[in-house]
Amino acid sequence: MIKVKIGLPIDDTFLSQIIYEGLLFIIGTMHTEVKLGLEEAKLPDNAFKETLNELDSRKIETISIVFTGNDKPEKFISSLGLSGKPEKKTYRALLKFLKKRAEKVRISKNIDLTSMMEHDRQVIDLLNKSQKPDLAAPSIMKIERYAGFTSIEETYTTRGIGLRFSPDVWMISLLGIYSSFITRTRYAGSDKDNIYFILFSPEEILTMLARGDANYVYTLMNVKRETTETLAETLKNTYMEEAIVLQLSFNLKIANILREYDIDRLRLSLVKVSSEGQTYKIYEHIPLTLSSETPFISSLSTIFNEIDEALGYLAKAVNPHGYLLKATSKEARNWPEKDYAIKAILALHRLASIGDVSGLRDYARYLELAVKILQGAEDKKAAIRRSYYEKLLREIAYLH
Repeated sequence: MIKVKIGLPIDDTFLSQIIYEGLLFIIGTMHTEVKLGLEEAKLPDNAFKETLNELDSRKIETISIVFTGNDKPEKFISSLGLSGKPEKKTYRALLKFLKKRAEKVRISKNIDLTSMMEHDRQVIDLLNKSQKPDLAAPSIMKIERYAGFTSIEETYTTRGIGLRFSPDVWMISLLGIYSSFITRTRYAGSDKDNIYFILFSPEEILTMLARGDANYVYTLMNVKRETTETLAETLKNTYMEEAIVLQLSFNLKIANILREYDIDRLRLSLVKVSSEGQTYKIYEHIPLTLSSETPFISSLSTIFNEIDEALGYLAKAVNPHGYLLKATSKEARNWPEKDYAIKAILALHRLASIGDVSGLRDYARYLELAVKILQGAEDKKAAIRRSYYEKLLREIAYLH
């Protein structure tokens, strides 16, 4: 068995959430053979090899994150007892390289997820003069290198701090990147790429560990996988927080999975990261809560008899490929109905977040105004959008 001591603070730093994401991903993959507790996890000897083998090749192809010039993935590869190197210095190439060589990967029998300060370095799994190779953490893990250590007494406010991992923690963080990655986007008019991750909140991580049920971890991983797929489509067209929340709130598949497994809610964190030179920086950290029963469900029941039909309509209205959500993107900056479309989204958000049924009425009113402003439009694309809004108005009138 591989024994993993769980001592890393569970907080909302990217470092903590990614490492726990990686650990939970392994536990979820090997759920039938894992013994889990709040302070220790016992994994089968083949846990890392099997987890690498189980990586989805299609998902790997979507992971477009590059290592910076300061990163040394080749040293990590060597520390695993492997020779050779990936064809490119990217996370995608490294994951493909390791998946092909999973049977040869060398992992320790004891992993200590404890973080300590050692001179000017933060070290994880390198305590007590460990015999493990001492590796620099990849740059993306150093986003918050001062978090938890910026006290005047320790003088860390004026000193640079290095971050060092053992090969085992390097691997766990790599699997955390794989599991939590959503998409990489560049919106029109921007010169920066945005990388999005979906992570379990600190509260959810603590709950999973405290329950000590690896099968529960497996279930939540499946829910999060469905959430990731939904967000990947949404984030291609919009970065508006309210639109993202609506996509998840009106997703019948996610709600049904939560109900099927008797999960009241799932708390997640959506993180947006951008690269700047040789470093990465966090630009947004948005808490998200998925619920099996939300306030607007009971509100809708006062208007409609067929709730699933109404939810289906709402999910269609906020389809990431539909013109309503596209109105929040840079490509819509010259659309005359843009403001009304955004107000329609905000009205639906009011319905979804607090169950205010007047939000549905306001949504319809703003759609009518969007149609009105496009009346007589000679532009063919504008005419197509007007027809789209008109169709949404007709369909809402036929809901039961």
